[in-house]
Amino acid sequence: MACLYSVSHGLAELTYVSVCPLKEICDTLEVSVLLVEQNARAAIEIADYVYVLERGEVVLQGACKDVIESPIIQSAYLGG
Repeated sequence: MACLYSVSHGLAELTYVSVCPLKEICDTLEVSVLLVEQNARAAIEIADYVYVLERGEVVLQGACKDVIESPIIQSAYLGG
């Protein structure tokens, strides 16, 4: 397992996507990754399972496809 913290910090979104094919690398190597990321959109794009923390407490968790559809996530983190 690897732990990555704020991988996208300081990178433009297009740059981050092009230089960080994290999901493909992890899938190929069959490695689990704990990704701590402030950029919710970037994290959701590469995650299979998501824990959403607010003030140190888990407020939502689940498969990425389920979490991304949550009205809470849409309004609070994805500008929806």
